[in-house]
Amino acid sequence: MTKFYVDILTQIKIPTFANQIHSSPKQMRKLTLAILATFIGFTAFSQSFEGTIEFKRLLPNDTAVYIYHVKGQKVRIDEMAEDGKTVEGSMIVNLADKKMYALSHDRKLYMERPYKADNSGKMNLELEKSTNSKFINGYKCTQWRVKNKDKDSEITYWVAEGKFDFFLPLLNVINRRDNFATFYTQLPESVGFFPMLAVERNFLRDEKGRLQVTKVNAHNLDNSFLEIPKEYKKVDK
Repeated sequence: MTKFYVDILTQIKIPTFANQIHSSPKQMRKLTLAILATFIGFTAFSQSFEGTIEFKRLLPNDTAVYIYHVKGQKVRIDEMAEDGKTVEGSMIVNLADKKMYALSHDRKLYMERPYKADNSGKMNLELEKSTNSKFINGYKCTQWRVKNKDKDSEITYWVAEGKFDFFLPLLNVINRRDNFATFYTQLPESVGFFPMLAVERNFLRDEKGRLQVTKVNAHNLDNSFLEIPKEYKKVDK
């Protein structure tokens, strides 16, 4: 048993052997369930996605490349230059405390960005979760079609299931206002899913834009990569 789990168990008040002899079957069941719940909760968290996800946002007159670096409750978002190799800017997001920091690497500066909750209210969305599926970047993806008549918009998401627990909280914290994000945050039962491809069209079937994942690399990240470098100076607005 690893030290990690030993430390967890020491925080649970387990009766001594003498007390266990006189414990009722009901008390023993409660104890067993408590221990199992602890192991299951920490096991699920440890299995969440960790690594990098590269994707493109393609609009009629613009193309942007981004990389998500994910580890636990932190996400670093890199915006890449046209060459796809140079990082133009980054944002580090702490999902636990909803704090965001924008980094300028060439100037070695950073700025804290305030969190603003979404108060736009519920949208009138029509959701169809079909049985259509295909493999994208090695993940089996299922088709979700979302319509919003008020915005003359339909988005088809091809979502991979499981382990991507960071994504929905990330959208809620950064509070993007494009349709790709605002539609997705209002979908039921979307926790743990990640869209490997999303295509937006109007009701005449003209494409308005797409988000397309180009590479997924599950691997361990160094904690320092998701921290603000010590030599960076903080600037205020």
